[in-house]
Amino acid sequence: PRSITFLQLSESVEDILVTNGVAYVANGLGGFLIVDLQKPLAPVVIGGFDWDRSQTRVERVQVEGAHAYLTDGFGLHVLDISRPASPVLVGSFALDKPRDLLLHAGQVYIPGWNSGLFVLRPQCRPTAVTLEDFRLEHDGESVVARWRCGASSARASSGATSAPRVRPRSSTSGSSAATC
Repeated sequence: PRSITFLQLSESVEDILVTNGVAYVANGLGGFLIVDLQKPLAPVVIGGFDWDRSQTRVERVQVEGAHAYLTDGFGLHVLDISRPASPVLVGSFALDKPRDLLLHAGQVYIPGWNSGLFVLRPQCRPTAVTLEDFRLEHDGESVVARWRCGASSARASSGATSAPRVRPRSSTSGSSAATC
């Protein structure tokens, strides 16, 4: 074999997965990187995600659809990578020192350091919701949030001391609405 190019990264590469001209890199203390390999002689980092933990090493990476599954010394982390330039953390599962990571048939398999084998199934696929006509109204007693999502509309209200908890929900018509 001969070297055709080299991409300098900030930390050691712990794991890498290459698919469809993109490399997903577990970059140790440097976090998670997405590298465009469409031009093999000129790879380019196009996105990444870094935790605010200086002692956390991203050690393993797997990708399925629009999600990257990563492990570090604290557990499993799931990123939405549908926008490679700005991955978003959408979930985590605490584990003590996971050793590896495998995705198969919609399940995540993780051997723990001294704790056996964890089999996890992601419960929820995040869905982006775009709120239209969003407005807040205050009547002195409570705050009311009103918005529209496509053809659906929703309303949430709360006392002045607490905010409503809003969760996106898919409707049967294919549009999205939000419920409290």
